[in-house]
Amino acid sequence: MKNVLITAGGTGIGKKIAEKISDKRYNVWDCDIDEIALKKVPKNWRTSLVEVRDEEKVKSLFDLIAEEWGGIDTVCCNAGIAGPTSPIE
Repeated sequence: MKNVLITAGGTGIGKKIAEKISDKRYNVWDCDIDEIALKKVPKNWRTSLVEVRDEEKVKSLFDLIAEEWGGIDTVCCNAGIAGPTSPIE
């Protein structure tokens, strides 16, 4: 069985991706900053409350996944930041 980490998979597009992957019998590890959303995902998913902008917390998450699963086969980097945008020069 393959192991997949999905960032921001507690709601929205990330959750839909996680559901499709889980339907294919992949192990899903969902990290998100929304603790309430993480409590509502399927019980067979592993979850972690992690802000992906925090390098130390991400490193700790990868260490935990390596310890529990032996590694990750795929990472879906779904996390994003909504807000004002401006042109990039």
